[in-house]
Amino acid sequence: MIFDDVTRRIAAAPIETEPFHHFVIDQVFPADVYRHICAFWPDDSCLTPINETGRVGGKGYTARSVLMLSSPADVAALPRKQRKFWYKVIAWLNGDAFIRTVLDKIAPILGDLHGDDLGNLSFGARPQFVVDDGYYKLGPHTDAPDRVIGLLFYCPADDSIADQGTSIYEPLDPDLEIPATAHGRFDQFRRVRTVEFRPNRLFAFVRSPNSFHGVEEMTCDGRRRTLSWKILCRKETG
Repeated sequence: MIFDDVTRRIAAAPIETEPFHHFVIDQVFPADVYRHICAFWPDDSCLTPINETGRVGGKGYTARSVLMLSSPADVAALPRKQRKFWYKVIAWLNGDAFIRTVLDKIAPILGDLHGDDLGNLSFGARPQFVVDDGYYKLGPHTDAPDRVIGLLFYCPADDSIADQGTSIYEPLDPDLEIPATAHGRFDQFRRVRTVEFRPNRLFAFVRSPNSFHGVEEMTCDGRRRTLSWKILCRKETG
């Protein structure tokens, strides 16, 4: 399978612990696969502004558009060659083997975060195309509590918007409290680093109460294309 090597590289990547658990992999896809990702990326007409999906609200998302990759039906309208390629990607991203690989990788971290509740959680993947226009920004936030881990596969054509990557933050006030679904102000945080938006790079992080990340305001009219993959969880009852 063309994605087996990607799965192995993700499993083997060392995890950095400060200021929260994350890892970065360059050239995460084989070169020929990445060329196909760029060549077969859907046209803008296939994507939906995220504000129109009912999943988010607020002005901060007006420059973001998405297309889900939950099943082959999500890409059924694409031209045949594109569709065949993305069918393979969908099968990999939603497959039990990949989900289990990622969960096994972060199992000790999840044990610390969830304690006895871990055994009552069920997990599922949510992959999607994400496109951000110029002047997009996203204040520091941790992600919603039902997120477990986010994998952001950067998919630009070149290095022209390398400075527009996702940034990692830590609060200036260690006692700062911001609801999990809210975004903080940039002046409340110290930017630890920006994971530059370079072709074929993966930035991944485990969601936690201190996994503050965001995007500084973009200062160019370039395109910011990301293949976003997240594991979500829910607590089983009964």
